[in-house]
Amino acid sequence: MRFFESGKFQPQGTESEVAFSNVYRWITATDRIRLLHERHGRDQPVWLFDLVPDSASHALTAAHPHICGSDHYTARLELNEEGFDLLWTIQGPRKDEFLHYSYR
Repeated sequence: MRFFESGKFQPQGTESEVAFSNVYRWITATDRIRLLHERHGRDQPVWLFDLVPDSASHALTAAHPHICGSDHYTARLELNEEGFDLLWTIQGPRKDEFLHYSYR
């Protein structure tokens, strides 16, 4: 399944919005969902992480962080009645961010 996303966001502490677009590929397996980013095109997807069941909740969490330079990307997928939310945490020397994606 491929999601084509676009929109605008306003980084905390700034006054201007930044346009973005992404193509994410979601691959389901029996025990996980693999998330890839098609930043280099459909034929060269970048693996981000595998989302696996979290035994302490009804969510899926990244089995291992995605490392980009010195920054670490993790995520948590939470189901709700209208769809699901993907909560990103990005930490490192260049980034300290929390992103909330709502899929409806």
